[in-house]
Amino acid sequence: MSDLKTFVDQHTRLVQVEMARFRAEQERPSVVAPTTEQKVERETLFLNERYKEVFELQDQGLSVSEIAKKLEKGDTEIQLILQLAGKQG
Repeated sequence: MSDLKTFVDQHTRLVQVEMARFRAEQERPSVVAPTTEQKVERETLFLNERYKEVFELQDQGLSVSEIAKKLEKGDTEIQLILQLAGKQG
């Protein structure tokens, strides 16, 4: 009978430990890594927002030099942004 009681006590402790782990995992917020597609989407959104002002200034008729001066960037950087976006030939 003593062996049975010891067996039950050990397994009761094991169950309690596992339940504590389970509860801790349930309380912890799950973090899901973004997919490659989501990463590309975020980067595209970031670039769109970052260069939005360049495109808006060009739409207002400002030259590459004027945009560069206004945004405190180099002419070459602005020209490259516009070329990559297909907004300048």
